[in-house]
Amino acid sequence: MEFNGLIVSKRIKEQLKEKLKDEDITLAIITNKDDGSISYLKSRIKLCESLNIKMKVYYQEDIEDQASFIDLITLLNNDVNITGIMLDRPLLNHFNEKEIFEHLSYKKDVDGCTTYNAGLLMQNKNCLTSLTPSAVMLLLEEYQYDVSGKKVCVIGRSMNVGMPLFHLLVNKNATVTLCHSKTKDLSSITNDADLVIVAIGKKEFIDESYVNSKTTLIDVGIHYNEDGTLTGDVKKDVYQKVLNYSPVPKGVGPLTSVSLVYNLLKIKKGLI
Repeated sequence: MEFNGLIVSKRIKEQLKEKLKDEDITLAIITNKDDGSISYLKSRIKLCESLNIKMKVYYQEDIEDQASFIDLITLLNNDVNITGIMLDRPLLNHFNEKEIFEHLSYKKDVDGCTTYNAGLLMQNKNCLTSLTPSAVMLLLEEYQYDVSGKKVCVIGRSMNVGMPLFHLLVNKNATVTLCHSKTKDLSSITNDADLVIVAIGKKEFIDESYVNSKTTLIDVGIHYNEDGTLTGDVKKDVYQKVLNYSPVPKGVGPLTSVSLVYNLLKIKKGLI
């Protein structure tokens, strides 16, 4: 079965329009001017316009130095009219990313990047969680895939995908193996798993040797082909070899925007 996040996201966004029509929500985004960030920014502008969410956009290129960046974060933290704050990574090279994120209020950390939110997640306490891991969990939930008691293999241990995803799955009673570049005999681990989630950041790394007919396969990777089309961390011919799969595109990606809106609503309603 195809786990199509695009279909799910369209349905949820229609439901959200009614919930958001009377809400006063403002998202502050600190981004940069490279092509990838501008493309992502445009998609969020379109999302917010469709759901009555206000936006304020700041560009890292316009911020003079580290102190000025921290001053901007502090200003936004203290502004009662700002619901959530999102910092697009990676930051420009002359900024100390770790230090800047430590100044971001965990209560406005809409992308779940702060150490405080990470700690709350690890303890299975109420928090704001990273958008992509949240999107993975939402996709599984929408297709009624219960991870409780399942053997799950997560490939990739990044702080914004693999690590928080590990904790989200454990908190739902999955038995999780977290794999990475130093993992030995990866294919034996993936073939023993019920659910394999790939967030390794290597184009078409996973082939049919890593899966079997009982595998549910979720592909988090996004890569551009020379013709401008998208592919993931999984070769597309693997889709036909598994029980369930999420495609790239139209899989996890569309649900990251839904996760963003859910986090904004959580902040607005004082649930964090």
